[in-house]
Amino acid sequence: MKTSNGDLIWVSLSVKPVFDCEGKLIESKCITTNIIKLKNAEVKYRTLFDNIHLMVFTKDQNFIYKTCNELFANNFNIISEEFTGKTDYDYFPKEFVDKFRENDKSIKQISRISDLITAMNTFFRVDSMRSVNLL
Repeated sequence: MKTSNGDLIWVSLSVKPVFDCEGKLIESKCITTNIIKLKNAEVKYRTLFDNIHLMVFTKDQNFIYKTCNELFANNFNIISEEFTGKTDYDYFPKEFVDKFRENDKSIKQISRISDLITAMNTFFRVDSMRSVNLL
């Protein structure tokens, strides 16, 4: 969308149809929201995610990989997009995955950052693995 001075901005568009009592469409109500701050934050996050000198990945609540950075993917000789939709079972032996799942479940229960750091030091040898798991 363009602003009044001609600048392009990111917006979120929500459209709601309005029907009469017979079910006929009589109008559409539209709401646009400027999301440039959200997009800028996303760019900063992605820049950090891609350039941090740690292997980083995210999983959903079912332990399915959502994304990872290139450093993590490079250890598997694939590109990061190939991790999306995969699980640990696609890359590791079952006995390792069972342990990973225990760790993931424990990390998922953590609500304070200080507890997360303690758990990371317990579950992972962060200095040698240089890996961070963000659920």
